[in-house]
Amino acid sequence: MIVLAILFSIICIAFMSVFIPRRNIRKNGERTSAMVVRTKQKKMIRGAVYVPVISYSVDGRKRVIEMEAWHYKKLFYDGEFVNIIYDRREPSRVILEDDKSPYINMAIAIFCGIIGIIFFFIQIFASVS
Repeated sequence: MIVLAILFSIICIAFMSVFIPRRNIRKNGERTSAMVVRTKQKKMIRGAVYVPVISYSVDGRKRVIEMEAWHYKKLFYDGEFVNIIYDRREPSRVILEDDKSPYINMAIAIFCGIIGIIFFFIQIFASVS
């Protein structure tokens, strides 16, 4: 049981490590629009995923980056404009304005944390009795 508690705690920490930086960008970042330059297709174990490459300007400097976001469906098309939020201190760190994945990551982290705590207490009560 303690192994399961540790495993779920590690999963919780992993998902929180994704949620917190994205939440900080959403909270403190600068909003702008970006143009999809192209969509790269990458092979994954479960099939192909699509990764948008976007172009946007920060302080008059044009930036072209490959987003960290990827999707199993092609959601972005060349020449399309998308709303983004970038980190003011590190403008290459970008999230989509309508990206809901940070909230999904937070929900998974909370769920795994609760399950880990339950397994931990089950282990404690089992060893006491």
